[in-house]
Amino acid sequence: MEFAAHRFEDAYEAAGRLFARAPRLTAVFAASDEFAMGTIMYAREQGLTVPDDLSIVGFDDIRMAHMYIPRLTTVQQPVYQMGVRAVHKLHELVANGKVAEMHERLPHRLIVRESTAKPRG
Repeated sequence: MEFAAHRFEDAYEAAGRLFARAPRLTAVFAASDEFAMGTIMYAREQGLTVPDDLSIVGFDDIRMAHMYIPRLTTVQQPVYQMGVRAVHKLHELVANGKVAEMHERLPHRLIVRESTAKPRG
């Protein structure tokens, strides 16, 4: 069984492939904050400035997101609440043999920090 790579180093390598295909790219929305950080590192090593040349948005709002330079624009998700809801659903499955409501939407929020530039125009 093969697992998807979700590490900084994997994002760095993926950024290299992405920029080889689209060298004039001006923005990246990464699947995670760690992916965004790997992309920022790659961009810096290519002489690009974040956010002047490239805007980058992550996803998760991990603790390091507001400590990284530049501070990372990201989508904050309610990780603790997601865990609580998952445990409740697991308990419901064990107790009842089924889950009444399998899918739920929990609030997310865009946290704008320093890794994105204002739209040009």
